[in-house]
Amino acid sequence: MPLRTNTILVQHGEIYLKGKNRPVFLRCLHHNLKGKLRSLGVTWRVNRPYGYFFVKVPPQDDAGLERVLAALSEVAGVAWYTPAHRIPAHAVRVTSPSPDYELIENRVIELASDTYAPGAAFRVSANRAEKRFPLNSSELEQRLGAAIIENTQWNTVNLKEPDRVFYVNVKPEGIFLYVTRRRGMGGLPVGVTGRVLTLLSGGIDSPVAAYLIARRGCSVDFIHFTADQPQQNQAEGNKVSQIVRELSRITMRSRLYL
Repeated sequence: MPLRTNTILVQHGEIYLKGKNRPVFLRCLHHNLKGKLRSLGVTWRVNRPYGYFFVKVPPQDDAGLERVLAALSEVAGVAWYTPAHRIPAHAVRVTSPSPDYELIENRVIELASDTYAPGAAFRVSANRAEKRFPLNSSELEQRLGAAIIENTQWNTVNLKEPDRVFYVNVKPEGIFLYVTRRRGMGGLPVGVTGRVLTLLSGGIDSPVAAYLIARRGCSVDFIHFTADQPQQNQAEGNKVSQIVRELSRITMRSRLYL
C-alpha cells in the first residue's frame, strides 16, 4: 500500500532576513495561505510552527490535494512546498533519548518501495531541526540509507548526482518524509509593503510589472483609462477585466477602476 500524503509542507525563504519584523511577515503569509485555501472552498487547517508551515490533508481527497498544490504556486512568499508524509512527534518520540527508529525506517522503506526506478541511484537527505533527536543528520542518513539497501530493490547510492532523493526532516512537530520539492513564487507576502495603484493597459508590460510588485509584498489595485464609458456588464467581459481576474490569483484581492 503506498505511503499516504497526509501533509503539505510549506517553506518560506526571504522572510528569515526580516529580523524583528519577521512575526509581521509570517502572520501575513499565514493569513494569505488560509485565504487561498478558502478561495478554493477548502477548510484544511494551516499550522504555523516556528520557521515553516504545514497543512493537514484529510484522507482520500486526492482531487483536493492537487487543487491545493496548484494554488500554492500562486502565493507570494512561499519558497518551496511539497506533498509529504508526517509521522507525528508523539508516535515516533522525537525528543526521547530512544526514538522509535523502527517506525521511521519502515515508513522510509515504504516511500522508497513506492518510488523505485530500475537502474536509478538514490541518496537520503536528512535535516535535524529538532536538536533533541539523538542522531545527527549524517548519522540518520547512513542508517536510513542502509535500511533502504537492505529492504528494497534500490542498490545504488550516489551522493552527488542521485536520480532520487529521499528527504527526511526532523522537526519538533514530527518527521516529514518526501521526495520532491515544488518551487514557489518566492518574494514577500502580499500586503506587507502597503497598497499601490498601478496603470494597466491591454498589453504585456503593465501586467508583468503588477505581478513583480505584488511579489515584493504590495497589495495592488488597477486603473485603466478608456476613450468611452463602458457599462458595467460590458466592462466585466473586456480584456482588461480578464487580465485583472488572472492577476488577482496572485494579488489576492484587487480592485479595477475604469
